[in-house]
Amino acid sequence: MSSISFKRSHNLVWSVRHNESGIILDFVEGYFNDKQKAHVDGVIPDVQMLARVMREIGDEVQKQIYFIALCDVDVRRSLIDDMSEDLLIEAAEKLHGAVGYEDYNYLYDYLEIFKQISDPSPSLCECLENLSDNEMKELVMLVVSYWVDPYDMKQWAKDLKNWYWENI
Repeated sequence: MSSISFKRSHNLVWSVRHNESGIILDFVEGYFNDKQKAHVDGVIPDVQMLARVMREIGDEVQKQIYFIALCDVDVRRSLIDDMSEDLLIEAAEKLHGAVGYEDYNYLYDYLEIFKQISDPSPSLCECLENLSDNEMKELVMLVVSYWVDPYDMKQWAKDLKNWYWENI
C-alpha cells in the first residue's frame, strides 16, 4: 500500500494524505503551488519530518497527478469558457469511448484522439473545431482527471464551471 493517497472533493479541491504521518495537503486543482493548505490528522511532526513528508508528497503528486496539480490555468479557463456543461459531459463520454481504458499518460496526439470520436453532436463538432491545440490537450487532461477518480459526471461538469468562476 502506498504511503500517500489522493482524494478529490466535489469542488475540485484535492487532498493528498501521507498515511504514515497523518499530514494532509489540500490544494485547488491547477493551483498546487498557489493555493495549498496543510493540516495534521494526529501528532504534530517535528520540522525535519514535516520537510521530508512534504518532499514525498510533492514527488508523488508529480508522478501521479501532475497534470491536475499544475495545469495551464489560462488554457483551462479559456476551454471552460467555450464549453457548456452538456458539451463537457458529451466530450468526456465520447473521448472515453474512443480510447477506452488505455494508459492516458501516453496519449500525445490530441487531434488524432478527437478524430476517433464517433457520432459527436453538431454542437460538439463545432466546439472542437474552434479549440486550439492547447485547449484540446487540456480537454483530454480534464477527461483523464475525471477517469482517474470518477464521480458523477454532471457534478464533474458543474464543478469545472464553478472552478472557473471561483478562480478568476
